[in-house]
Amino acid sequence: MVNSLLSRRNQVRRVQRPIVVVLTVVIVIVSLTGSFLLGRFVRLPDSVSIRAAQTPIAVWEPAVERVVDSRMTFAGTTSSGTISTITPLSPSAPAVVVRQGVNVGDVLRPGAFIGVVSGVPYWILNGPLPLYRDLNVGDSGDDVTAFQKSLVASGIQVRISGEVDSGTVAAIRRLFTAQRLTPPSAPIISASQFLTAPAATATVVERAEVSARLDDKTPLLKVRTGLPSVSFRVDMVTAQDIKVDQTVSVNMSSGTVQAKIVTVGAFELGTGAQTPGHTITAVCEDPACAGLTDGSAVTVLGPGSAEKSLAVPLIALREDAQGAYVLRRNETGKSAESARIAVTVIHSGEGWVAVASTDLKPGDQVKVT
Repeated sequence: MVNSLLSRRNQVRRVQRPIVVVLTVVIVIVSLTGSFLLGRFVRLPDSVSIRAAQTPIAVWEPAVERVVDSRMTFAGTTSSGTISTITPLSPSAPAVVVRQGVNVGDVLRPGAFIGVVSGVPYWILNGPLPLYRDLNVGDSGDDVTAFQKSLVASGIQVRISGEVDSGTVAAIRRLFTAQRLTPPSAPIISASQFLTAPAATATVVERAEVSARLDDKTPLLKVRTGLPSVSFRVDMVTAQDIKVDQTVSVNMSSGTVQAKIVTVGAFELGTGAQTPGHTITAVCEDPACAGLTDGSAVTVLGPGSAEKSLAVPLIALREDAQGAYVLRRNETGKSAESARIAVTVIHSGEGWVAVASTDLKPGDQVKVT
């Protein structure tokens, strides 16, 4: 029985061994065949192809005539000017507006009639005006001299005598009759009727209408003195290139206007969100600036060039020991691909360089890579 079982196991082993051998042989043959085919039909690129793939592709761009804007951009804040109030001290209460002499938008100049409050007319004269008393014919003093000078500065011709004479009385009468008002008899000059504006000229931005009662919250007039302006902050390096009387462009929602720099402030340390630097103030005389409000955000383009000139892409500009240059593409038939062309850099901006050169003209191709 045991001998029979051993005989069967030996038969199984003899049967299995040939199968393993056959499988091994098949695998070897397939591997060899695959290697042969791979080597036969798949070839590595030759050295010429490798060099061609590694050769950089030259890219050319034309030199052009265009505006190269070199101006720096700053964030600015607007100011409408200084707002002041004018309210006469009426000798009677309440102080009620009976007649208005000016309109919103009017320029309030010395000699202007500004209205009647509680039956008393008022004028604006040029300061300083140290009137501290009412004046009659024959009165004299420094205050009379200052009053006569103020009348002359306002365009009212009188002799500066330092005394209330017949000429001064005649001038006062003309002021009243021009407004269809009855000239005064005594006193001839009431100190309270002649006021001074906060500046030589002021623009009326608000007025109390007829029948309004004047008080601390309701002045007769609100005026703006000084021109609308814009302020912006620059760093120490940039401030060296900014000078008084230079022009900047201000981009507002209604368009672009020009403003003139009037002050370059001293260096200030940063506080909070404010960066350290110099505060630049520029005033705007353009009528379009009249609508500026306080605290509006605008964009300021600083001093610089925005003129059209010969220009090349910034990445085309090269430099060596001899100076700045570009590589200009040669015409067909030349032995060399490009020629070195010397250029003088004028300024740069927005990815372009304004250049000057006697050997480069618009349309010439310059190498950028």
